[in-house]
Amino acid sequence: MPVRNRSIGWRHLMTHYKEQILACDFFTIDTIWRQTIYVLFFIELGSRRVHFAGVTSNPNQTRITQQARQLVWELHARRRCLQFLIHDSSEAA
Repeated sequence: MPVRNRSIGWRHLMTHYKEQILACDFFTIDTIWRQTIYVLFFIELGSRRVHFAGVTSNPNQTRITQQARQLVWELHARRRCLQFLIHDSSEAA
């Protein structure tokens, strides 16, 4: 196991836990009416399966949290054992 400065390397960590990690982010679409649409998506790192959670022109914490909960419930029903969520904590300007 590669260890640097008493820490497991990122590549080893991701390889070892990839079946348990879910990542989320937004991508944006600019419409011809100059409106920006935000698409929330999740990806299971182990299988690379993508889940589209919703589309909105005005993302807010309440809506995003609810969409994440609904996805977790769906994955739990499918018996997917995901333990970790990776996300970008910066806010959109």
